[in-house]
Amino acid sequence: MMNTETFAFIGLIVNGIATLLLYSTVLEMRKGTYAQAFKAALDILQQEDVRNARKFLFRELEKKPYQDWSQEDRDKAEIVGYTYDALGMMIRHKMLLRQHIDSWDRSIRESWKILEPMAEDYREQKGFKERWEDYEKLATHSDEVLEEF
Repeated sequence: MMNTETFAFIGLIVNGIATLLLYSTVLEMRKGTYAQAFKAALDILQQEDVRNARKFLFRELEKKPYQDWSQEDRDKAEIVGYTYDALGMMIRHKMLLRQHIDSWDRSIRESWKILEPMAEDYREQKGFKERWEDYEKLATHSDEVLEEF
């Protein structure tokens, strides 16, 4: 005959198993969410206009002083800035993990060096203090800080 303690013990075991199953389900759902976000980020980064804007930035604007940029130069540079800022936002909102975009790390960091004067100008001239803030953090902070922002 089972007593109250036996039922409590069995209940504890069943509750523990249910908790483990729920945790496992949540982890699998999270992997699916990250996979979808990674696919979205990859699609954005591989769009032809985005790839062309990155090429233009490194080939044409890297050595050109910011004050000499034409409106067309700025328009192409903005594509890069907005793209990487969107990735930074996705990481900040925990929709995407930093390691998902490691292969673009050099491009992110080097492009920020080129676009920083533009971001500062926009922040100052247009009063948009948050302009590309997530991009800046993505480009200038260590991985540990990025996971926290």
